[in-house]
Amino acid sequence: MSGAGAAGAVTAGEQAQRQRVLRLFHARTLALRNPSASASYTRLIDVLGAGKSPALHSALLRRVLAIDPADPAANEAFFLLDRTGNQLTLRRMRRCLVLHPSSYAGLLYGGMVLRNHGRLDEATALIERCLAVDPRSAQARGQLWKIRDNWGWGGRGEIGRFVDRTEPDADERFFRTASARFFPRDIEDFDDLELVMRRDIFHGYLPDRPIIAADKSVVTIGSCFAQHIRQFLIRHGRHADRVPIPEGLNNTFAVRQFVDWVEGRDELVYSYEKTDDGRMERWDADKDRQAFRSALAAAGGFIVTVGVAEVWKDRVTDGVYWRGVPASQFDPERHEHMLSTVEQNVENLAAICDGLRRLAGDVPVVCTLSPVPLIATMREGTSIFAADAVSKSTLRVAIETALQRSGGRLRYWPSFEAFRWLGGHLDRSLYGGEDNPRHPDPEMIGRVIKLFVEHYFEPVA
Repeated sequence: MSGAGAAGAVTAGEQAQRQRVLRLFHARTLALRNPSASASYTRLIDVLGAGKSPALHSALLRRVLAIDPADPAANEAFFLLDRTGNQLTLRRMRRCLVLHPSSYAGLLYGGMVLRNHGRLDEATALIERCLAVDPRSAQARGQLWKIRDNWGWGGRGEIGRFVDRTEPDADERFFRTASARFFPRDIEDFDDLELVMRRDIFHGYLPDRPIIAADKSVVTIGSCFAQHIRQFLIRHGRHADRVPIPEGLNNTFAVRQFVDWVEGRDELVYSYEKTDDGRMERWDADKDRQAFRSALAAAGGFIVTVGVAEVWKDRVTDGVYWRGVPASQFDPERHEHMLSTVEQNVENLAAICDGLRRLAGDVPVVCTLSPVPLIATMREGTSIFAADAVSKSTLRVAIETALQRSGGRLRYWPSFEAFRWLGGHLDRSLYGGEDNPRHPDPEMIGRVIKLFVEHYFEPVA
């Protein structure tokens, strides 16, 4: 009997769940019996609980507002339900604060939305009103401090001094330069993707004015990500699709070899590619070098994408293969796998930039780092994720170094940061294109290239 009694006992959790189901049933019944009473739907929302079923919450709030458009609590809840920061959010915020001017939550989150839009004076006014409602609110005081102390929005704040210790709750701070930029501090800062891309990813990399003529095209050279860029530009009539750039240019050594070959200074001994029928052959076996030279000379600019720092080297000649050593030729005494150094890649990037400008003149050469992960690593004693991090870090430091040494001749487009650094803070993956976990999301590629076209190309007449 004791065993049966124990098996039939109701736990506290089960009892609470039963009570919730009963409350939900009664609230639903009340709403069905009184479909024109807003209180019925409000009670149903309360029973559902905060954070549960946002789509259902939204539908119920719409029903309440259809019955009573001026319901202050419903307008406040509707604004707080979705603070994505778009124009619809701003309209909901205004309506909430008109109908409920002392709404603590509406004032606080309204100030945060305006802050994210760069409207700092209005944001400050709302947070100050929020503090008037609740003078002890630590959250409101923190938001106000961020805005006034230049926490990454709009470049405001006093630079290069310590805060006066006589100010209430003021702390000393370290010196900061006028160019200081801060990482977003709130999850909500990532809700407006377009805003965060312009403000926190591409800030500092957008040219002051378009620098590629409308009647010119861009040639993309480099790793597989360059193919994605190429396809987007072709669809928008901005790419020199008549230039059949090889697809095996995954590292800076390969890109440099290709540019040197076009100029007539390299015979591409290491340009092995796999053909459609599975054979290995040198890419330049049947290529017209002069045709490439003429095509590149007509370009209005270049996008050079690099992706891999791990390479295969010929110990005898010191030459580096485009992708790898054909299995039929591999000699362990002669062929060596290595992680290229930052300085080797800096030297290659400088040579690539100089070579392209010798061919095409004073045109933009824009470097990007492919966000596509390594397909494999040949290094021992490391994981694929760690190897990918080291490979990308090596190349990113090399790009930055080459950028600083170039005197403005080389530019950078932070597509890598858009996928890898921004992507980790979004509620959706920026990978999985073509059902491949390494392939970037096509929609995000479109956003990145759209920004490039918008800022680099002169408008089409």
